[in-house]
Amino acid sequence: MTGFWARLRVAQRLARRQVRRAPGAGLLVAALVALPVAALTASATFWQSQQPTPQQRVTLQLGQAQSWLGPGAGSPDMRQYVDAPNMLYRVSTPRTTAVHVQDPVSAAIPASARTLPVSEYASAVVSAPNGPARVDAVVGDVWDPLLAGRYLVLGGRAPAAPDEAMASPGLLALLHARLGDEVVLPTTGEPVTITGLLRRADVSPDHAVLFLPPTAAGAAGADPTVWYVADWQPSFGDLDALNDRGIVAYARDLVLDPPPDARLSSSDGAGGAFWTIAATAAAAAVFGGYLTVLLAGAALSVSSRRQQRTLAVAASVGAGRADLFRVILLQGSVLGAGGGVAGLLVGVAAAAAVLAMTDDGVAGSVLHGNWGFRIPWALLAAILLFAVVAGTCAAIAPARAASRGDTIAALRGARRPGRVDARRPVWGLALLLGGLALTLGGGALLAAVEAASRSPEITAEVASALRIVAQWMIVLGPVVLQVGVLIAGHWILSQCARPLARLGLASRLASRDAAAHPSRVVPAFAAIAGCVFLAAFALSATAVTAAGAARAYISTTPIGSLTVTVWAEEPDRLPALLARARGMLAETDPVATVLVQQPADGTYEPTTGDPTDPDLPLFRVGSATADPGCGFSCAADRSLTIVAATDLDAFLGESVPADARDVFRDGGALVLDRALVSGQGTIRIDRWRAADLTEYGRTGTTTHAPQEELTVPAATLTLPHRSDSTVLISPETAERIGAQPVPSMLVATYDEPPAAEVVDRLQADAEVLAASGEAGIGVWLERGPTAPDPWLWLMTAVAAVLVVGVSGVCLGLARFERRPDDATLAAVGGEPRLRRRVNAWQALVIVGLGSVTGTVAGTLPMLGVAIGSGGYLSGADSPWGWLATLAILFPLGVAAASWLVPPRRPDLTRRQVIS
Repeated sequence: MTGFWARLRVAQRLARRQVRRAPGAGLLVAALVALPVAALTASATFWQSQQPTPQQRVTLQLGQAQSWLGPGAGSPDMRQYVDAPNMLYRVSTPRTTAVHVQDPVSAAIPASARTLPVSEYASAVVSAPNGPARVDAVVGDVWDPLLAGRYLVLGGRAPAAPDEAMASPGLLALLHARLGDEVVLPTTGEPVTITGLLRRADVSPDHAVLFLPPTAAGAAGADPTVWYVADWQPSFGDLDALNDRGIVAYARDLVLDPPPDARLSSSDGAGGAFWTIAATAAAAAVFGGYLTVLLAGAALSVSSRRQQRTLAVAASVGAGRADLFRVILLQGSVLGAGGGVAGLLVGVAAAAAVLAMTDDGVAGSVLHGNWGFRIPWALLAAILLFAVVAGTCAAIAPARAASRGDTIAALRGARRPGRVDARRPVWGLALLLGGLALTLGGGALLAAVEAASRSPEITAEVASALRIVAQWMIVLGPVVLQVGVLIAGHWILSQCARPLARLGLASRLASRDAAAHPSRVVPAFAAIAGCVFLAAFALSATAVTAAGAARAYISTTPIGSLTVTVWAEEPDRLPALLARARGMLAETDPVATVLVQQPADGTYEPTTGDPTDPDLPLFRVGSATADPGCGFSCAADRSLTIVAATDLDAFLGESVPADARDVFRDGGALVLDRALVSGQGTIRIDRWRAADLTEYGRTGTTTHAPQEELTVPAATLTLPHRSDSTVLISPETAERIGAQPVPSMLVATYDEPPAAEVVDRLQADAEVLAASGEAGIGVWLERGPTAPDPWLWLMTAVAAVLVVGVSGVCLGLARFERRPDDATLAAVGGEPRLRRRVNAWQALVIVGLGSVTGTVAGTLPMLGVAIGSGGYLSGADSPWGWLATLAILFPLGVAAASWLVPPRRPDLTRRQVIS
């Protein structure tokens, strides 16, 4: 035992001296370890500073109150979480007591308790310099000291009269106003005076909010959404009774000291956000450790070869292979520990700087506030251990190679190229093909499960288990493929060197150098492959899912059009509303304005829901299936849209073919869903009684048959995306079948969509008009599905940074190790241009292999998912241009940069240049 410790001390002393003798290599390894450590430390410190203490969490919810109560729950099998009342969970045994739809919240609070009712999610329209503007509003005495901590008074005084209010700084900026100015509420026509500044603690000061007293005229109809209680709180046993009455509660003592059997969101499935963050952090740590081990291993491999004479001397005086192994291994441990400490310091400092720069005092906001600078000491200790382990693991392969060297050859200074292990290509190719088969097989299995799950032959439990197996196959396949490439990397380099040798002297030297130093080159292209793999997977997943979502997107009107809906309880008011809507749209200078109508749908009693005219005819699209039991339910939501023939192109955003337009003009229907058209090229329109459809809406079935089934010729049209209007008829056709057209909306189309400010102004005008509650106008802009291009650019940019950084380390190591070869090349007459081309070819080989491997591996998972998606996703939607950028342009760009960076002047010591 004494001999072991003595040998360990000697190995530690040699390792420490070697680190000091080669400070450049040591600093590189330490920096490679410090980078992921700094990122993990900064993330952990930032995350810890975003976590409130229990007391801070309660203060943000309650201020100084003891509890709050509000509407919620009300279902017989639902309960609230103690610490998150607005989140509900299902109980296995529903309550047998009567459940009220909604009891008054105030009735559940003792009469002796002091309450402060507040409507926290109201809205108001204010007169801004650019016209009416809709802003958020809070109604209630939230400036009361009872809510200090939840609401923050920033200046001025509290309102003392019904015509006074407080405002957030953002609202004053929007109105170009100051304290003491009056603000007009167009919905009431009454002005209010701003007496003070106020904001909620977890809302940005820049957010425009108006705080009104409950007695203000503009607050009429704003029902309280929460009752704060100053001196009473429910017990744990009271929560069930409150939930029975449709009430939820947040109690200070229950949150700070929950009973043992309390249901908490953080310990139940509702706390999944924490585990998502933890899983993401673990994945980032694993990936960072993987890159660190590869790159630091390559650097230590170069360093260990520079130490071969020293290690050979130690071996010649009695050091065994285990001693040499420990010398290199301890270098990795020492450098890992040093890099870990440096990374911890840099990470903590970076987190402190980011927290200071992003702290706008918004509690609970990740980007605008925090709960105080806090260092997670336990996590930092784990991160430091991670650094030591990463440095040690990075030294294993170099240590193993150094301990197996030829002592006599090392003393002589001879260097031999690496030899290909005959077994490695076989195992590598087996894993490579196995990974490919795993991914594609997982996709096929997922597709088979999805198809079989629609039949009773397979149970839900079996289908779920098979889906999990298929998903794991899809995920593990690319990982296995990359491991196979890593194992067979030396053989792949050797095979690539043969054809490249025929392309010229520079490519021959570069490819042979790569094949001769697998311990440096294989980790390099494996690290690049890992970075490109993540980028390719992210690009593929984003583009494929965005394309699937775009195909499934249902638009109401053409993309980029502005829609104004109109409604009125009294039909006589519709013409005036339409005129007002046309005037609003005329101000936006549209290319075309289309009137869209619907068949009359009748009016209903507000208390019972019964139609005022039970015999009113209602029209729906009938089922085109042969199933006689399907009936109305197959097309329950297929209503008719009435548009003039001259407006078809503008309304659909597409040019309607002449034959389809002729069918439409001659009394037919234009159908956007082919499934509704029968084999005879017709569509069925059913006429129902209003009372019969009311029965269907209440029970899901109806015992009545339609009054009449009308057969109408149909022409089909396919749009690039799905449309909410699936069956269109002309006003003349509607009149022929007996449907009374009622205006429903105006659609304005443009060459370029109107600006957001224009839409906001129109929406504010519409809200002022709808203040009466008897008629109204709604305004929205059809923006269509979200384009993924900004995310694709961002992912490609991040991948480029990673690839350039990793390539810089790898190619820098290659240049460092090739200094003797450069000196030999210069000594026999090699020009700087030749050495530039050698550098470029070396970059092309290393980065090219890594980029192609990573792109292929990153594309496979989404191809597997698309195979098993049942047609919702398609592998054809993969971003092939972006993937080509990863596989082709990245290597070419790095090669060009490597050619542009001039080689160092060669060290010609003991060599004579041939001139």
